[in-house]
Amino acid sequence: MTNPSLPTDSAADSAAGAARPAIAILWPAFLAACALELIVFASFDPADFHGFGQRTMSDIGVLSIAFFAFWAITAVAGYVTVRLATGNR
Repeated sequence: MTNPSLPTDSAADSAAGAARPAIAILWPAFLAACALELIVFASFDPADFHGFGQRTMSDIGVLSIAFFAFWAITAVAGYVTVRLATGNR
């Protein structure tokens, strides 16, 4: 006997199915952002990225903002790739 207050398997499957495209874009973008972070900051000191000679942010702040910028850029690139590959489905 099933409990009507619990979601059915089809509801759980549809929720998982809705999250798959986002995960398929965000996870590779996260890994690419990690790689970009390593490459960029192995070559440059975070102190070099402070604006106009004034230290307004710590090195960790620069690293964090750069990581999220790299992640956003690669996520947008992944989304555009998926949209162009699948068409308007």
